[in-house]
Amino acid sequence: MKSDLSILMLSSACYPVSSAEAIVNAKLALACLEAGWRIDIISENRVGHYPSEEDETWNSVAKRVICCPDRDRGITFRKVLNEARGMLLLGTPLIGSGWASTALRVSTQLVRENGYDVVLARTPPAFLAALHLGRRTGIPWIANWNDPWPFAKYPAPYGSGPKARIPTHKRRLVEEVGREATWHTFCCERLRRHICQYGPPEMMGRSTIIPHVALRRFANQHAKRNPEIFTLCHAGKIEPPREPGVFFAGLSDFAKTIKNRRGISVVFFGRQPKETLAMMNAYGVTDIVRIEEPRPYGQAIRRLAEMDVLVIIEAKCTEGVFLPAKFIDYIQTGRPILAVSPVTGTLADVISNHGGGLLADCTRPNEVAAALAVFYRHWQERSLDSTFGSARLLSLYNEDAVISEYARLCSRLGNHSDER
Repeated sequence: MKSDLSILMLSSACYPVSSAEAIVNAKLALACLEAGWRIDIISENRVGHYPSEEDETWNSVAKRVICCPDRDRGITFRKVLNEARGMLLLGTPLIGSGWASTALRVSTQLVRENGYDVVLARTPPAFLAALHLGRRTGIPWIANWNDPWPFAKYPAPYGSGPKARIPTHKRRLVEEVGREATWHTFCCERLRRHICQYGPPEMMGRSTIIPHVALRRFANQHAKRNPEIFTLCHAGKIEPPREPGVFFAGLSDFAKTIKNRRGISVVFFGRQPKETLAMMNAYGVTDIVRIEEPRPYGQAIRRLAEMDVLVIIEAKCTEGVFLPAKFIDYIQTGRPILAVSPVTGTLADVISNHGGGLLADCTRPNEVAAALAVFYRHWQERSLDSTFGSARLLSLYNEDAVISEYARLCSRLGNHSDER
């Protein structure tokens, strides 16, 4: 197994770390660098939901990023021309072809100069670039799927599921990537099964589960907390079809059962849509819940570690096929997790098998109230972390676990390449 891998990552989001996708990719890049691997990253300087963070944590990643032209800073004639040119060169009307064609040109030169072991394609525009790069150079490449694509293939209520009709050019790209990628990685098993329903049959047999990475450098399990106030926190904006109504209803019911309502505090990081504010008022929890401004990643993790329980709110899907990046971020703090999620799903699997928190059916406020009551009782008894702490999940997702999987996979692909 090679310990000095050389990797080229293609991703339209990585640095600055200002979106969920960028955070996932930047953390993986940092883990690779700390393992002693070489990694070069072709990306965009994209504007995301969160304030960017340019502290020393990400310096090593920033130095490895090659930025291709931006797509997210307004429409200009030059950008429209670049997009049209990319569509023509790559033979598809896919939005993002401009970035993909530029990434292809740059990556072709880098592959010839540096002889990478493997290419990691981390987003759909990157799939398009890697598809043509593989054809040009023969380099092994891995298509990573963190979500279904295209969006119509998301499960309801996001999209219409695996059987959704999609435009011909998107269907063709899914089929070509499914057949021609050397390998596929999925962040969880339920997502793999979902996507492989509409991908080519060979995808399942050429795939591996490699989750998002939890970095121990962010672990802050001994952060000081206020022993007088039971504090919960949700990080990030909640937009439809995810909505906090069931959580607020359960919180309202729970608050009615305790003597000291002032001893409860619920924090939501990030600017929330007006629908969320209306729900807070409708369920009578405005005195308990407060909204804080979004923070750069490192600051947010430190703030989360000061909470007693961290909350995830998922959409009311029949099956939870996602591994939310937020879940992995929460694990880094070691705090107990309340997953308001589908009872059949990835988070249900993890928590039922390994602990780290409680799951409440995302359609049932009474289950939210019951879970809060259990957490609160253990908080009062000072046994919350020992009973429900998520630090026990670190071994599943830390650098050692994730990097070892990539090392084994890249070694396997290298052997196949030698045979060819």
